[in-house]
Amino acid sequence: MNENAEILIIPAGNPDGIQNKRRVNAQKINLSTDYGLLAAPESTALNNRLMEFKPHAALDIHESANTQKKI
Repeated sequence: MNENAEILIIPAGNPDGIQNKRRVNAQKINLSTDYGLLAAPESTALNNRLMEFKPHAALDIHESANTQKKI
């Protein structure tokens, strides 16, 4: 185990989507499919941070629509 390991946590890559319970941001861009295009400012910001941090691995956790259903 590396005693100098660093962890970068980005709690909300799409704050507009969280607020509106949608996949898209305020410009109606689906951030789940925009990462390669970098058309959205959120995608560009995430890409810039990852290129600066240079992680050995990345884990992207999404909330499932099933977990949002009210019982």
